[in-house]
Amino acid sequence: MRDQRFIEQVIEGNNIVSVVEQYLPLKKSGSNFKACCPFHEEKTPSFVVSDSKQLFKCFGCGKGGNVIHFVREMERISFYEALEKLAGRIGLKMKSRSPADVAKQTRVGLLQKVYELAQDYYKDNLDKYGSIPLNYLKERNIPRELIDLFGIGFALNSSSGLYNYLIKNQINKQILEDSGLFVKTQYGVADLFRNRLIFTIHSQSGKPVAFGSRKLDEQTFGGKYINSPTTPIYTKGNELYGFHLTKNDIGRKDSAIITEGYFDLLRLYDNGFTNSVATLGTALTNEQIKLIARYTHNFYLLFDGDLAGKNAAIKNAGNIITAGYTPLIIKLPLDEDADSYLLKKDPKAFEALIDKAQHLTEFLKQDELIGLNEKEKIDFLIDIAKDIVDPISKELFAKSIASAFEINLKSIAAKIRPKKPKTIETKQETSLLDEISKLKYLEERNFLIHLVNRSTLEDEDIEDIDSDLFLDDNYKKIFDTLRSSGYIIENKPISSVLADLEDVDPIQVKALSEISLLELPPESFSSALKDMRIRKYRYDLRIIQEKGLNNELSKDECLNMKKDIVERIRDLSDGVINKTIQRSMDD
Repeated sequence: MRDQRFIEQVIEGNNIVSVVEQYLPLKKSGSNFKACCPFHEEKTPSFVVSDSKQLFKCFGCGKGGNVIHFVREMERISFYEALEKLAGRIGLKMKSRSPADVAKQTRVGLLQKVYELAQDYYKDNLDKYGSIPLNYLKERNIPRELIDLFGIGFALNSSSGLYNYLIKNQINKQILEDSGLFVKTQYGVADLFRNRLIFTIHSQSGKPVAFGSRKLDEQTFGGKYINSPTTPIYTKGNELYGFHLTKNDIGRKDSAIITEGYFDLLRLYDNGFTNSVATLGTALTNEQIKLIARYTHNFYLLFDGDLAGKNAAIKNAGNIITAGYTPLIIKLPLDEDADSYLLKKDPKAFEALIDKAQHLTEFLKQDELIGLNEKEKIDFLIDIAKDIVDPISKELFAKSIASAFEINLKSIAAKIRPKKPKTIETKQETSLLDEISKLKYLEERNFLIHLVNRSTLEDEDIEDIDSDLFLDDNYKKIFDTLRSSGYIIENKPISSVLADLEDVDPIQVKALSEISLLELPPESFSSALKDMRIRKYRYDLRIIQEKGLNNELSKDECLNMKKDIVERIRDLSDGVINKTIQRSMDD
């Protein structure tokens, strides 16, 4: 069983605002904080964090909960792992888990453990057997502190070195087959990486989730670079190399230098450009753009100076523009990349290149390497403009095209037609409250908002309220939870109530989070309660009427029951009886 007191200590010790700010920038909005949601794509902030209630809620995709739920969702880890991470943040030590808890450990958690052990194995190999790779790194002027900081390692020239190491560490064979670190051969299972320099790819929270590798001689089997495949903990297009180390500096400096190669990033970092990241391939995905955009909207693209590098810069600039941001392209000399350039030049020379970075329209206008004529360049830019959803961004981009190529803006505007937003096929959890007719059950919603905000009657009056007043089962469930959880009588924090619900009803966590962050309605708590009671009595009258018509009740029984209910409505309505109610009495 969970130690609920320990969970409450973790929640109390981790202010949700400070935790969320480690992942994305927040802006003050009244008594709360707002940001664009990190869990789905949006341009208008609908993600709300409450300091007073210690909750978060996205009114766009429906996700919500306390600080533990937030970390779990952000890092795609289990509730227990998120709890452990937050406990460590405030110096609390987790108690040993029971055998039942260990048995429930998720597949994702097991894979994460595999990659942590593999990282240790590769790093240990570099120290014990890595004379050749260490010499190679020395020749490329990669200092030891950078090797350790980025988790660079070495895969032995062995078909089963990692496999045997993991088996010795009690990792079962089935999870090893699912890890992506091994391949099946006619002789059995073999290590994917052999005789290679290993680059550890971390999640944004700093956990190893994949590996890149570079072979050290031509005799080594496979391509120059081999990388981990997609697994439940890793999708190439969702991560950025080095981002776990550079994200805070990206936010602090309010700019991100985006490059391609591992060594390019290492060279940038070593020269003080610690606001840099590397793509895991030439194409910058929407998910990677969103990840960077949590920290800055200033994108600087730094790709090789050759034809392939320029094509990559142009393509990525287009992706960033259609995502709603304005990138700048840093021009490197032909046949140079970030690594080679900074080995020859000092940081000031590179800063001068940054200062001269160009918008895509200027870059394309001046470029002669990619082989497009002026008309083809304009058509290419117009195609990008057509994909821009925001009308203001579209107009500004059209003006930049007209200005760069010195043509009439009307000519550009005539070719750019409004385009509907593309359907984003992301699997988002639907908010429970989106499925409820809020107008139909408005009294119940308003009542619960007051209840969550403690603008209520005396505690004993709450205990006397009949949950049958709720006609909507979802709202009724929330009321029963609040009454039974200790929230009302014991003043238990709402964030702790949500922690109790984690295993019982995770959907209710989201619904209760939403109610907790809604503004107080204009009507009072007592008015909402009175309206609920009147509406329930009217509902009862309809039921009695139907039973009378179906001969389930005699005429006298119907009349007596109706009189009793009408008296209750009259007491609540100061003697005013609705005509519909009176008519039901006369029938």
